[in-house]
Amino acid sequence: MALQEVICALFKFSRTCPTLPMDRLLIEYLLVPSVITVIIVYLAANAMLKGMNLGIHALVAITMYIVFIYSGFYAIFAPLMYGFMLFFILIIGVMVFFTTRVISPPKMAALGKVASKIAEKKADVKIIKRSLDVKTAQIAELDRMIDEMGKDIGKREYTTLKMMIHQAKTEKDILASQIHELEKYKDISSSESFSSQSKSTMDTLNNIDGLIREMFEFLRSNTELMHNYGPRVYDFERRYLNQYASTDKQLTKANEKLN
Repeated sequence: MALQEVICALFKFSRTCPTLPMDRLLIEYLLVPSVITVIIVYLAANAMLKGMNLGIHALVAITMYIVFIYSGFYAIFAPLMYGFMLFFILIIGVMVFFTTRVISPPKMAALGKVASKIAEKKADVKIIKRSLDVKTAQIAELDRMIDEMGKDIGKREYTTLKMMIHQAKTEKDILASQIHELEKYKDISSSESFSSQSKSTMDTLNNIDGLIREMFEFLRSNTELMHNYGPRVYDFERRYLNQYASTDKQLTKANEKLN
């Protein structure tokens, strides 16, 4: 069997391959497409095996090249590779220039990690936002309950409780504003500012929980009031603790990521 026939059979070229001039077969169908294919499989191997031994990279690249030939894809794309060689060289040149002059691979990888972290934090902001809705409902229910207790508690106690409600509402409004600011962060370069703002948001959320617990303690300290409203106070406190427990794990994880 002649060399040309061996090449045609090995690379699975079409039946017209043996009739081609030898120089054209070697240049247009073998050498140039092979160089382009080797570059592609080498880049693919580096992308898949980043950080591993370079010898493994070479072994995987050779295996991919052999599979590409044996599967018959090489025979399909080889004529196209030669025809679009200049276009291919231009694309590779632009990629090399961009990765070496504009932004280096380590910097690109670092930016990718930052972007991924920002995406995770955006998801955690949604958890805090749902918690804000829960706190809004809890404060509103406490406010209604205190208004109904107004005739049974002293003016001083009623004023103290209403002041605590007002403070809780103020903290709630601050929390809503902070969440709104967090939702604006879209630029990965603002990661540090995002972390600072998110820490303040978690602190505000903790302040609201502290005020609600303080109101429970204040109500429980009034024996006469608990005699008339004890079941209602305890029921509300039980529901509050259940809601807090159901979101505590999520908020704890969010707090760890946000900080």
